[in-house]
Amino acid sequence: MLFPRERPKGYKGRVALLSKTFSAICLVLLPALSPCLADEISIGFGDHLAPYVLPETQNGIEVEIFREALAYRGHVLRPVFLPIKRLPQAFVSQGIDGAMSDAGVDLSGRGAFYGEPAVGFDNVLVTRKGSHLSIVHPEDLIGLSILAFPGAVARFPDWLGPANKAGRYFETNNQALQVRALQQGQYDVVLTDRYVFSYFTSILENHHVAVDDVDVHRCLTPNPIYYPSIFRSKTIRDDFEEGLHYLKKTGRYQEIYDRYVKRPS
Repeated sequence: MLFPRERPKGYKGRVALLSKTFSAICLVLLPALSPCLADEISIGFGDHLAPYVLPETQNGIEVEIFREALAYRGHVLRPVFLPIKRLPQAFVSQGIDGAMSDAGVDLSGRGAFYGEPAVGFDNVLVTRKGSHLSIVHPEDLIGLSILAFPGAVARFPDWLGPANKAGRYFETNNQALQVRALQQGQYDVVLTDRYVFSYFTSILENHHVAVDDVDVHRCLTPNPIYYPSIFRSKTIRDDFEEGLHYLKKTGRYQEIYDRYVKRPS
C-alpha cells in the first residue's frame, strides 16, 4: 500500500514565496511585452495646435493625454497629424481610427462613437490694446475683421455668423499666424484659446520680437468649450474614457498639463 509522501516542513511558505516572485516578474515583463501584444490606434490631431499638439516631437498636452489614456488598457497610440479641416474626411475614409475632434462636422451618422474630450479650450477674443475695443456682446463685432481657428464659426454662430456672411471672417490652421497677424494689424480680432495665444506670444518674445500689449475679452459662451473625441470602435472609446478618468483621479492629468503651461487657479 502506497502512502502519500509527507510534504517537507516549510513547503507552503516556499510556494507562497515562489508565487509572489512570479507575480513580481510578470509586473516587470508585461509592460515591456505590451507593445507587441497591444492594438495600435491611429488618432488624428491638428498639425498646428501648440502647446496641445507638437507634431515635431509627437507630443503636446493632448497627444500625451491620449497616449497615456489609451495605454491604460494596453493600446498604443499612433498619432497622425493633419490640418484640422481634414480630420473628418480622414475619419470617413477610414484613414484613422479616431480623432481629437470632429472639427465641427457631425459624424454620428458616419460611424463615429463620440467620447469625452481630452482637454477643454478656454477660447477668448483678443484685440490690440491700442485699438481700444470693448467686446461684450456679439453686436460689438460688427464691422470688425476676425481671424479664428477652423470650425470656430460652427461653435460660435451667434458671435461669428454675421462677420462670416459679411465676408469679414477668416480661418487659419496655423495658430502661430494669429499672433503675428494681430500684431501686424491685418485683423481687428483674433479668436483663439488663450493658452495657445500665450504660447506663441512667448515664442516671439524669446526671439526678441517686439509684441504689443493686448486685451483679452472673455465673453464667449459657451466657454470653456470641450470638443468631443471620436472613435471608430465603441470598445476603444470606452477604454480611452476609462484611462482618462484614471489620469484625472490620480493627478497624472494635471501633471501632463503643467509640463507645458500652468492652468489658472
